[in-house]
Amino acid sequence: GDQLQRAVMAIGVRTTDLDGRTPFESWFVVDLKGHIVARWPERLAGHHDVVFGERDYFKGAVARATGHDGARTYISRVYLGQSDTRYKFGIARALLNGHEPVGVLVASVTTSPALGLPASQDRTSRTALIAGVDPATTEQYVLLMHPAYRRGDEPVRMHSSLVPSTGIEERYVDPAAAVDPALGGTWLAGFASVEGTEFIVVSQRRYKAASSIKLWGLVITIAMLLLL
Repeated sequence: GDQLQRAVMAIGVRTTDLDGRTPFESWFVVDLKGHIVARWPERLAGHHDVVFGERDYFKGAVARATGHDGARTYISRVYLGQSDTRYKFGIARALLNGHEPVGVLVASVTTSPALGLPASQDRTSRTALIAGVDPATTEQYVLLMHPAYRRGDEPVRMHSSLVPSTGIEERYVDPAAAVDPALGGTWLAGFASVEGTEFIVVSQRRYKAASSIKLWGLVITIAMLLLL
């Protein structure tokens, strides 16, 4: 109702700075029937009969509803938003009445150069984020975060067979070269899965620039990124 809409609008305002910047595209509540019943920055028109109960963010949050407090937040696979046709992932958490879920609160985040992290000015190194696409049966991934992007850009798509989950690749070809040809050529890249998600962090350096760097240094860089 109106009270829930006001509460969600207040969350959106609190997560926006004085310059109007926020890492989130939207905040919304989905009831147990899969309908969006409140949303920031505005209510959706024409979506009253659309059901979102099959979304990964909804199913994942409901599945974790009875977990320990810190484990109840679910980071979803990437989905294509119906309201703005942007690719996003959801940070979702079940809303409880006692111990029973009554809905799901979701914050959505779209593609960006750095997901709110400071962008590197070193053109010989890059940090990127690869993410699985909803539904999982597509076996598709996207390059969700990359310095070559602007916020909201359509991400480069990748098949799961081409996505390393861990380890180091000495002749990595940056998929974002399709967006910026200057990224073509080979890179030394390290990959690390983010626990509990379908995300993979990529830390890469130009192959020539990295040739004098020992591989353990790249591994340490990835470990530090995962601790942020």
